[in-house]
Amino acid sequence: MKRTKLKKEKKKPEEAIKKKTPVKKTKTGQTVKSKPEQKLRVLILEDTPSDAELMERQLRRDRIVFSAQRVETEARFIEALRDFEPDLVLADFTLPRFDAMEALALARKVFPFIPFIVVTGSIGEEKAVACLRAGADDYLLKDRLTRLGEAVRQSLEKHRLQRERENMGETLLAAAARWRTTFDSMNDAVCLLDEKGTVQQCNRAMNRLLDIPYTRIIGKDCLSLVCGAAKKSTCAFRLLLKDRKRHEEETYWRERWFHVQADPIIGSSGRLIGAVHIMTDISRQKKSEQALRDSEAYFRLLFENSVVGFSQALPNGRLIRANRAYARMYGYSTPEEMLAEVTDIGRQLYADPGDRKRVHAILKEKGVMEPAEIQVRHRDGTPFVVLAGAREIRDAQGRLVCYQAEHVDITPLKQAEESLREMSEVFRLFLKHNPIYVFIKDENIRPIYLSENYEKMLKRPLAELLGRSMNELFPSELSRTMVEDDKKILRQGKPREFIEELDGRIYSTMKFPIFIQGKAKYLAGYTTDITERQKAQELLQTLSRRLQLALQSAQAGTWDWNVATGLIEWSPQMFELFGLDPRSSEASFASWRTALHPEDRELAENRIDQALKQHAPLDSDYRVILPGGQIRWINAEGVGVYDESGLPTQMIGICQDITERKLNEQQIRDSLREKEVLLKEIHHRVKNNLQVISGLLTLQAAQTNDERLQRMVKESQTRIWTMALIHQTLYQSGNLADIDMADLIRSLVGNLLSSHAQVAMPPTIRFDLFPLRLGIDKAIPLALIINELVTNAMKHAFADGRLGEIHILLQECRDAALHAPSATMDATPIAGTEYRVSTYELTITDNGVGLPAGFDLKNQKSLGLQLVAMLAQQLKCQLTIESSGGTAVHLLFTHNEKSKKQS
Repeated sequence: MKRTKLKKEKKKPEEAIKKKTPVKKTKTGQTVKSKPEQKLRVLILEDTPSDAELMERQLRRDRIVFSAQRVETEARFIEALRDFEPDLVLADFTLPRFDAMEALALARKVFPFIPFIVVTGSIGEEKAVACLRAGADDYLLKDRLTRLGEAVRQSLEKHRLQRERENMGETLLAAAARWRTTFDSMNDAVCLLDEKGTVQQCNRAMNRLLDIPYTRIIGKDCLSLVCGAAKKSTCAFRLLLKDRKRHEEETYWRERWFHVQADPIIGSSGRLIGAVHIMTDISRQKKSEQALRDSEAYFRLLFENSVVGFSQALPNGRLIRANRAYARMYGYSTPEEMLAEVTDIGRQLYADPGDRKRVHAILKEKGVMEPAEIQVRHRDGTPFVVLAGAREIRDAQGRLVCYQAEHVDITPLKQAEESLREMSEVFRLFLKHNPIYVFIKDENIRPIYLSENYEKMLKRPLAELLGRSMNELFPSELSRTMVEDDKKILRQGKPREFIEELDGRIYSTMKFPIFIQGKAKYLAGYTTDITERQKAQELLQTLSRRLQLALQSAQAGTWDWNVATGLIEWSPQMFELFGLDPRSSEASFASWRTALHPEDRELAENRIDQALKQHAPLDSDYRVILPGGQIRWINAEGVGVYDESGLPTQMIGICQDITERKLNEQQIRDSLREKEVLLKEIHHRVKNNLQVISGLLTLQAAQTNDERLQRMVKESQTRIWTMALIHQTLYQSGNLADIDMADLIRSLVGNLLSSHAQVAMPPTIRFDLFPLRLGIDKAIPLALIINELVTNAMKHAFADGRLGEIHILLQECRDAALHAPSATMDATPIAGTEYRVSTYELTITDNGVGLPAGFDLKNQKSLGLQLVAMLAQQLKCQLTIESSGGTAVHLLFTHNEKSKKQS
C-alpha cells in the first residue's frame, strides 16, 4: 500500500486526558489552575456500534477528554488516518474483511509514534503476543474495559517518550554536526583530553599542525605529541591538574610561537574529567611585536645616540625634549640638565635675533623649514653655526602642540674643509716625492694634471708641461704611439698597461678612462720606473738556466702543464727519459701517453685527475717503453696551481728514472718470498713429525690391554694433534707471524667432536669469537687449554647421556673496572716497538652436572687440569672456575698489539 502523507501533528494528545481543568494545591494551601487540556482524537476500528459506544463510555468514565470516529473498512481507515489525524487507535482484532494486524501496519507507516490498542471479544495468548511483537501497545478484552483508561494513558506516555527521544536524537545529531563543523573550521589547533592527558578528539587544525594522521593522534599522550618531556613540569595541562583552573602559556615549538590554553572540564559530580587544549599560532604576532620593539628600540637608539641633535619645544619656547647630541652640542652634560635650564630657546640659544625671526616666519608660513645655516651660541656664550631644520607638530584637531627641530653642528664640517685643503697640499707633496708618476689628460690627449716628479723626468718646469701636446713633450715616435694608445683607451673604455723606454730607462704605465655621466671624458694613469725590476727578471732567468743545469745533472726532467689550454712544456731531460728525439717529437699528452706501458696508462691518468680534484701532491710510479723496446720505471711528482674558485689552472713537476730502485725492491721481495717458503716448509715438517709421534704412540698403545694406559696415550695424542694443527694453520695461511684464533678454535673443537663420535648424543657447540690473531708462543698454550677444557666437558659434564651445550666465548675487555688485569698478566711491551696493550677474556661454559662440592684446582691430580693450571701460569693469565648450573672457566690475558707509528 502506498504511504499517505498527512499533516504535521498540531497538538500533544497525551495532554488531553482530563475533562475538567485540574486544580493544584500548594504547600501554603493556595489553589493554582493548570492549563486547559486539549481533546484527544480517537479512531475506533469496530464493526459493532454498541462495542464502540462501550469504549467511548469507558473513556469518559476515566475522565479522558476526546472526540471519536468509528470506521469499519480498510478504505475508511486509510481515509480517517489522512483526514481525522487520530491521536489514538482502538481496533477490534478481527473484522469481516480487515483485522487489527493490517490496520497496525498501515498506521505505523503514516504515524510511526501513534498509540495502537487492540480491543477484542476473545483472543488467544499466541495472537496477543503476535500483536505486541508487531507493535501494538496493549490489548484488552471487551468484557474487561475497566483498564481502558489506564492503557490509554500508558500508551500515550510511552509514545510521548519515544517521540521525545527521537527528537532529542535528531537534535543531538544536528548539534554534533554543527559542533564538528565549527570544531574543524577553527584556525586554532584544538584537542579534547581526558584526565590523564590522552587525546580524545582533535580538529583538522591540529592534524595540519602535527602532520600526523587523525588515527595516530587519538589515544596518544598530549605531552609526547606537543610539549615533550622537558616541559612536563611547566605544561599548562599539568598545572591544570593541580588546581583545576585555566592555565595559559606561550611556547616556542617547531620554529614557531604558540599561545597554549588549557581549560578544565568538570563533570556533574564536580570531578575533573578532562580538559580542552587550544594552541594558537602567534608567530606573526610575535614577529610583529618583536619588530615593533626593535623599531622602538632602533628609533630610541637613533634618537638617543644620533650625532644629529633632536629637540622638541612648546610654542612658548620652553624646551621639553632633547637627545644627548643636542645637549652636548650646546655644552650641557645631560639632556635633563638642559631641559631644566632652557626655558626659551629663541632667546637663550639663538645668537642672531634675525635668525630667530626668520625661522618663526618660515614655520608660520609653511609649517616646516628646510635645513639652513643659523648662528647659535654655546652655554658659555661662544657662537657657532649649525645646520638647522624645524617643523610644526599639530594634534588631530590641527592645534599646534610643539616644534620639532634637528640641529647639526657643522663646525666639524668647516674643520673638515680646512683639513681637506691641508690634505690636498699633503697629497701634492706626497706625489712630489713619490717615485710613481701620476697624470690626468683631457679628451684631446693634453695633460691637465701632472705630479711634480715629471719635472725631473722631462727636465722642464711643470708650468711648461700642462696643456702641451704629446709631440711637444716626448720624442716623435714615442708620442705618436702614446696618442694612438690613449685614443683607443678612451674609445674602448678599458684600462691597459704599456711598457715604454725613455732616455735609457724602462717605464710601466697603467692607463684607464675616467667616466663623467657615462662618457669617458678624461684619461688618468700612473707610471713606474721598472728598470731595476727588468734587471731582476734577467737575473731570475739566469738562475733558471742554472737550475736546468742542476736538474740535468740529477737526470731529472721538469714539466709544466697548462690545464686551461692543455699545452705542456718539457725540459730536454724529459725527452731523454722517454727515449724521444726533441727534433722529431713534441711535448704533448699524446707523446707521453704513447710512451707509457699499456698496463699503466689508465692508472697514471687517474692519479693525475685525483691529485687535481683533491688538491693533493702528485706522486706516481709508472713504466715507459723506449723505442728500442726496453722498459724503464719513472717516478712523477708534481703540485697543482689553482685559481680563487679552487679550479686547477696549472700543474708543474719533475720526473726521475727509478728503474734501478725498482729492480732492488724486486730482489728484496724475491728474497722475502724464498724465506717465507722456507718457514712454511719448516712448519710443515714439524707438523709431520708430530703426526709421526702420534702414530708411534698409537702403535705403543696397541701393545697393551691396559685401558687406563690407552686412554692416557689417546689424551697425549690429542694434545700432540692440537700443536700440529697450529703448525698446519701457519703454513696453510698467508701470514706466518700469527694465527687467527677464531678459525683455530673452530677447527680444534670440530676435531674433538669427531674423536668423541662414539658419544650417543654429543653436546651442541656454540661459538662467540672475537677476531684475534696471536703468535705461536701464545696460540699453542691457549689451544692446549681449550683442548683440555672442552675434552673434560665432553667426558664428564654430560656423562648420563643428557643433552647439553658448550659455549666458547672470546671477547675483548674494554671495561677496565669490570676486567682489571691482575699483577700476573704480561702487559710489558717489547722495547723499541710501539704497542697497544689489550685485554681479552676466554670463557668456556657448559650446562652439565657441574663440579663436585669443595672443588679446588690446586688439589686436583688430573693431568688435564694440572696442565691447564700450568699453561695459564705460562701465559701469565688470570684463571677463574665457577660452578653454578654447570661449569664456567674464565681466562683473562693480555696481548701486545702493534700500533701504527705516528709520523
